[in-house]
Amino acid sequence: MRRALIALLLLAPLGFLLFRLFVSGAEDPIKYIYTVTGGTALTLLYATTSLSLLRRAVNLVRYRRMVGLFAFFYAALHLG
Repeated sequence: MRRALIALLLLAPLGFLLFRLFVSGAEDPIKYIYTVTGGTALTLLYATTSLSLLRRAVNLVRYRRMVGLFAFFYAALHLG
Protein backbone atom coordinates (compact mmCIF):
# COMPACT_ATOMS: atom_id res chain seq x y z
CA MET A 1 0.00 0.00 0.00
CA ARG A 2 2.77 2.44 0.87
CA ARG A 3 4.73 1.60 -2.27
CA ALA A 4 1.70 2.34 -4.42
CA LEU A 5 1.13 5.64 -2.64
CA ILE A 6 4.78 6.65 -3.07
CA ALA A 7 4.68 5.60 -6.75
CA LEU A 8 1.60 7.78 -7.33
CA LEU A 9 3.32 10.64 -5.55
CA LEU A 10 6.38 10.22 -7.75
CA LEU A 11 4.23 10.11 -10.91
CA ALA A 12 2.46 13.35 -9.98
CA PRO A 13 4.98 15.58 -11.82
CA LEU A 14 4.37 13.57 -15.00
CA GLY A 15 0.62 13.97 -14.62
CA PHE A 16 1.01 17.69 -14.03
CA LEU A 17 3.28 17.91 -17.08
CA LEU A 18 0.77 16.12 -19.30
CA PHE A 19 -2.10 18.21 -17.94
CA ARG A 20 -0.19 21.40 -18.58
CA LEU A 21 0.72 20.34 -22.13
CA PHE A 22 -2.63 19.03 -23.33
CA VAL A 23 -5.20 20.98 -21.32
CA SER A 24 -3.65 24.31 -20.43
CA GLY A 25 -1.38 24.58 -23.43
CA ALA A 26 2.16 25.63 -22.63
CA GLU A 27 3.70 28.35 -24.78
CA ASP A 28 6.83 26.41 -25.77
CA PRO A 29 6.11 22.70 -25.14
CA ILE A 30 9.62 21.38 -25.83
CA LYS A 31 11.24 23.84 -23.44
CA TYR A 32 8.58 23.11 -20.83
CA ILE A 33 9.10 19.32 -21.05
CA TYR A 34 12.86 19.79 -20.91
CA THR A 35 12.67 22.05 -17.85
CA VAL A 36 10.15 20.03 -15.84
CA THR A 37 11.73 16.62 -16.42
CA GLY A 38 15.23 17.93 -15.68
CA GLY A 39 14.16 19.65 -12.49
CA THR A 40 12.20 16.62 -11.33
CA ALA A 41 15.12 14.28 -12.03
CA LEU A 42 17.50 16.51 -10.11
CA THR A 43 15.09 16.84 -7.18
CA LEU A 44 14.59 13.08 -6.99
CA LEU A 45 18.33 12.46 -7.13
CA TYR A 46 18.73 14.80 -4.16
CA ALA A 47 15.89 13.01 -2.38
CA THR A 48 17.52 9.62 -3.00
CA THR A 49 20.77 10.85 -1.51
CA SER A 50 18.94 12.39 1.42
CA LEU A 51 17.18 9.11 2.18
CA SER A 52 20.57 7.50 2.56
CA LEU A 53 21.86 10.25 4.82
CA LEU A 54 18.75 10.41 7.03
CA ARG A 55 18.40 6.68 7.60
CA ARG A 56 18.59 7.03 11.40
CA ALA A 57 15.98 9.78 11.66
CA VAL A 58 13.52 8.48 9.05
CA ASN A 59 13.14 4.83 8.13
CA LEU A 60 12.55 5.24 4.39
CA VAL A 61 15.67 3.46 3.15
CA ARG A 62 13.60 0.61 1.72
CA TYR A 63 12.05 3.06 -0.76
CA ARG A 64 15.40 4.46 -1.89
CA ARG A 65 15.63 2.19 -4.94
CA MET A 66 12.16 3.09 -6.14
CA VAL A 67 12.88 6.83 -5.80
CA GLY A 68 16.18 6.31 -7.65
CA LEU A 69 14.45 4.46 -10.48
CA PHE A 70 11.92 7.26 -10.85
CA ALA A 71 14.81 9.73 -10.93
CA PHE A 72 16.32 7.69 -13.76
CA PHE A 73 12.95 7.65 -15.52
CA TYR A 74 12.68 11.43 -15.43
CA ALA A 75 16.34 11.82 -16.48
CA ALA A 76 15.68 9.53 -19.46
CA LEU A 77 12.66 11.63 -20.41
CA HIS A 78 14.81 14.72 -20.07
CA LEU A 79 17.45 13.36 -22.44
CA GLY A 80 15.05 11.75 -24.89
